[in-house]
Amino acid sequence: MSPVADRIPDMSLKYIEHGRYQLLNRLGAGSYGAVYRARERLPDTGLYVPRAIKVIPTAGTTKKARFREIVMLKRIASHHNVVTMHRAFLQGDFIFIVLDLLEGGDLRSHINQKRTFCRKDDIIRDVFLQIIDGVEACHNVRVYHRDLKPENILVNSDLSRVCIGDFGLATDNEHSTAFNTGSRHYMSPECVDLADELYPYSTVRSDIWALGVILFNIVTGFLPWGRATLKDSQFQQFLEKEDYLREIFPISRKLNDILHRIFTIIPSDALSLADLRREIRNLDTFYMDTDEIKAASDDVNYMWQWYTPFTSTGYSGESTDSEGGLDSWTDSESSESMSGDSITRESIVSRSSQYFSCSELLGGTEESRITYLNPFAAVNRPSGYAVRPLPRTMSSDEFPIRRPATRRAQVPPPSSSSSSSSSDNSSSSSDAPVTPETHAQDPATAVVADVIEPLILEGPVLCRGTESAKEKERRPTNVRTLSALARSVVSN
Repeated sequence: MSPVADRIPDMSLKYIEHGRYQLLNRLGAGSYGAVYRARERLPDTGLYVPRAIKVIPTAGTTKKARFREIVMLKRIASHHNVVTMHRAFLQGDFIFIVLDLLEGGDLRSHINQKRTFCRKDDIIRDVFLQIIDGVEACHNVRVYHRDLKPENILVNSDLSRVCIGDFGLATDNEHSTAFNTGSRHYMSPECVDLADELYPYSTVRSDIWALGVILFNIVTGFLPWGRATLKDSQFQQFLEKEDYLREIFPISRKLNDILHRIFTIIPSDALSLADLRREIRNLDTFYMDTDEIKAASDDVNYMWQWYTPFTSTGYSGESTDSEGGLDSWTDSESSESMSGDSITRESIVSRSSQYFSCSELLGGTEESRITYLNPFAAVNRPSGYAVRPLPRTMSSDEFPIRRPATRRAQVPPPSSSSSSSSSDNSSSSSDAPVTPETHAQDPATAVVADVIEPLILEGPVLCRGTESAKEKERRPTNVRTLSALARSVVSN
């Protein structure tokens, strides 16, 4: 859990705003706060409706970070494929943002735990087109998400509504120098590990790149690489070989062509959202046909057999890791995590269980709570299949097609603390958007670099909540109206 979320006490079953809202249970936490399942008692009818409420502490976060999501959601207003903000209010030491609750959960649970989309072209097409519509609605009002990933895409129970959520890292600038903003697997090459302000990256292109990774994840259940740099062996081979992904995954040739047009290293050549929508609509299938699979490599056949829809006897457990497990075939961010002698290919194959603990892979680290599927177990593996070793990837210091830049870990800004200048390999010190059980990859100083237009903060978005008499005595002047808060943000 992030340090900011640690400062939020457990609010389960607590009533707020004169009893209008009740927080039921925590859904997840990130670098800026926590998200709770809640219910609202409608003032007119007295009926309860389900809600999701994000809780952001006023202490320990900057003013821009506190208001960023409110500002961006207010700008988008109402759209079928963007989560709706009903209201926001300040009570005590916390800001509460009342949002839609989509009972279907996030997209990641449907990809990994339920395999809802596996081999279902029509469902994949419908869901992904809704995601494109939501992102386009944001871009039309100059809101660029910068942290698109399955954890931040919410669905209802029948998949008829797919919504973009968690705008904690969003910006209104088309170009940004806040490098490493987002989650590492979904970052475009221009955004990764660069600190040269002479070369800002396109936030539009960054969102479209993330959509390509999400599309691949939906279709295959895996991620294509660890990080989009030339020091990542999977990404390097993708650039060098036109059919590299088709040598491992059973994706159609047309989908492979679309992915190459998204993942081009020349930003100006990348597909636009309109082009991507047209290509997906015209795509007949996302998968190889039967004849192609029969003629394909052993890897393709193994992936086809392994990533299948779950049956009543299939895997139904939940994985709590945020950037590995079933959705990542790169297993770790650093090759060093697999260099130990505690687990070998032979020991994995000899295991009778279909699952093994991440603590065995990582040498008993704090990530031992994570459970990975053992791809070498005998269960459901085709006879005569040659066992494929665990793939690994390497993290990078910079994207080599542009001139190197000094890393922030080596030369921290004057205002940053020693903790904010820690290296990339220390995931516990990195910040993340408010997403259930996810962790971001970049320091908070880079997240809040963009300017918020003062016009957006006009209007009574926040309303005062209730405080106890003791709280009022301790801090008689701390409760302020939105206009006062907005003026202080703009003046700073």
